[in-house]
Amino acid sequence: RLAALYVTEGLERTEVEVCFEASGHGTRVTLEHRGWDAIHSKHPARHGLSGEAFSSMIGLHWGDLVTSYRQYSRPR
Repeated sequence: RLAALYVTEGLERTEVEVCFEASGHGTRVTLEHRGWDAIHSKHPARHGLSGEAFSSMIGLHWGDLVTSYRQYSRPR
């Protein structure tokens, strides 16, 4: 498990937690980014989005990032 706080210049905080679990011949990685209610609606990180549109944008961001990390991992 890896957990980190993300703190903005305005001192709003979100938390990112990454968990690793053995799965078949590999590892399942679960990422949760929570605490977005602490980030005000006009914050640049929201890109003018709210609700489901904002959640989808953040999910796509993390999906792309984790996929790029997977390209550099290798089976044991």
